[in-house]
Amino acid sequence: MADSQQRNRGIAPAAPKRGAVPRRGRGASSRSQRRTGGKPVARRGKRSKFNLGGCLFRIIIVILLCLAIFFFLQSSVFTVKSVEVRGLERINEEDIVTLSGIETGSNLFDVNRKEAQELISLHAAVDHVSVNTRPPHKILITVSERDAVAWIPGDECYYLMDGQGYIFIKRDEYNDYLPLITGLELPQGLPVGLQLSQVKGIDDAIAVATVFQDYCRGQLRELHYTEKGNFVLFIGDLKVRLGKNQDMWKKKNTLDGILQQIPGGDLPRVEYIDVSSPSKPVVGGYDIEAEKAKDKAEEKARKEAEKLEAEKKKAAEKEAEKLEAEKKDAEKNNEAGDTVNNTDNTAAEPVEPDANSDVPAAEGAGEPGATPDGAGTEAENPTENTE
Repeated sequence: MADSQQRNRGIAPAAPKRGAVPRRGRGASSRSQRRTGGKPVARRGKRSKFNLGGCLFRIIIVILLCLAIFFFLQSSVFTVKSVEVRGLERINEEDIVTLSGIETGSNLFDVNRKEAQELISLHAAVDHVSVNTRPPHKILITVSERDAVAWIPGDECYYLMDGQGYIFIKRDEYNDYLPLITGLELPQGLPVGLQLSQVKGIDDAIAVATVFQDYCRGQLRELHYTEKGNFVLFIGDLKVRLGKNQDMWKKKNTLDGILQQIPGGDLPRVEYIDVSSPSKPVVGGYDIEAEKAKDKAEEKARKEAEKLEAEKKKAAEKEAEKLEAEKKDAEKNNEAGDTVNNTDNTAAEPVEPDANSDVPAAEGAGEPGATPDGAGTEAENPTENTE
């Protein structure tokens, strides 16, 4: 501290006393300095030994191990024996395998998965695809198809269209799975894979078709686009006026409520249903309130008829029970009269002698006016008894 202050003042520090040992800290160094009389001791560094032979041996082992792994992966143990495709509904599995370029018999790790995915994506009906290896012998291809929302007509054919306006499947006929969109000005000779983004009204048609794609599935449905930009939905022979592409979900719910109030047998009587204004729907050719009143009156008459029929049935059952009771009473009276007659007859009949008895029955017993044997003889010959 004093030395530093002296240096700051320009005064040279005092020289150390002769024989004095500078303090260099505690520990073995200070002790060694004391042993040597204060003289510093030079430390010896450890000499590093480089084992060239051991290093070369390790390098050779690593190289051999890498070669062994490489040849093992290239061996027949990892040969492609099967290609599995999942997620297909409309696309043919053979088309996907052919597009991928993957062949059985090739090495599993030589398959270029990225290239296979790009090739499969060229299919117009494929929305997303992934290719993965399943060692030791399988390649797994997972395909996500485009979600169709409607059919559109072509030149003597029909196309499936997704929510982005892509047409991806061509068929000779359409089915009742999705609605058919008509009224659009479509170009001639539509190629599969084309996006109909420039067609007038296509976005509104896709939006409306998406709302009604599952509606009344099982019946042929046609969604017609008019020149004024309105939509008309045909469900079989039923005509539904939807109007512009506005509040379609409300219009769908309103249509649901109307159809629930109309019995299925009365639908042919309906000329049209107009839900272009959801708050004020119109049903043409069919008065729902009048039909409700009529159905209510019919239901009331039916219930009254059922009630009258039940009363008649109950009265008939009571009458039958009464007749049955009278019949049972008459049978009981007849049985009682038969019992009394049998008792009188039993009292008037003679007592039959017992066959096992030792006493012989008197002759003529039981007969009215009959006398026992010998009684007449005694009366006729009184002298014989006297003698």
